Amino acid sequence: MPNFIHHFKSSCDVFGDDDNMTSVHFAVYMSVFYHWNRKKFADNMRINRDDVMRIAGLGS
Repeated sequence: MPNFIHHFKSSCDVFGDDDNMTSVHFAVYMSVFYHWNRKKFADNMRINRDDVMRIAGLGS
């Protein structure tokens, strides 16, 4: 099982180093990461676009 803190820190490092990434990208990533965590870091999972957008706080 992945280490939650290590994975989160690594992703923040990547986002911080890439000038093309915006807060919208980060919000979507965090929403998907939330779902992955809820699924206990499953190798495969299904996600619902509406759920990802709602958790990310995005309307479209």
